Amino acid sequence: MSELDFEPIKDSKSNFNKVLVRLKKIKIPDLPNDIYKKKASEKFWESILYDIENYDKHIHNKTPFKQTCYETCSDTCVRKFDRAFWTYAEVGFQKRSFVSIYKFPSKLISLLLVIISGIFKIIRANQDGKASFYGNILYSLNQVLTFSILMADEEYVMSIPKLGGFLVSIFILYGIFSNVGENDIGL
Repeated sequence: MSELDFEPIKDSKSNFNKVLVRLKKIKIPDLPNDIYKKKASEKFWESILYDIENYDKHIHNKTPFKQTCYETCSDTCVRKFDRAFWTYAEVGFQKRSFVSIYKFPSKLISLLLVIISGIFKIIRANQDGKASFYGNILYSLNQVLTFSILMADEEYVMSIPKLGGFLVSIFILYGIFSNVGENDIGL
């Protein structure tokens, strides 16, 4: 193990060396008057610090999969089937989120489409109950699972349609039960 001295290694083309060179050349502006840009800048440096701390924590761990569901799996198995977790467990790297000017409007359109389709499904199910009982049970479970994953990823806007989808599924199941009549519940 070697200590970091911030002196780039001559003639090295490694990414580590490139980072050292850039850190020595970076010019950090004084941002006393622009509080929003200052907050964004602080968020950037906080993210860099978090990444370095994660790297330092994970890179020295000799048994990164101990006490996880992958404990009995081989390193190759985890690397092939869950590359994101393997990378995080081995070196502490977490994938950056996708940033686009279309991301938030797409989330809002998705929310609107779920609400409209939910209203149509509720009306249909309460008219004659001809909706799939088991399909709605599986759909509900999928919505809860996806909602949980999105909440864990802090994707709060995208989790709203999943919660809405679960509620719509509950109303559909109510419509199926209230219109069952003499026939059994269909598939």
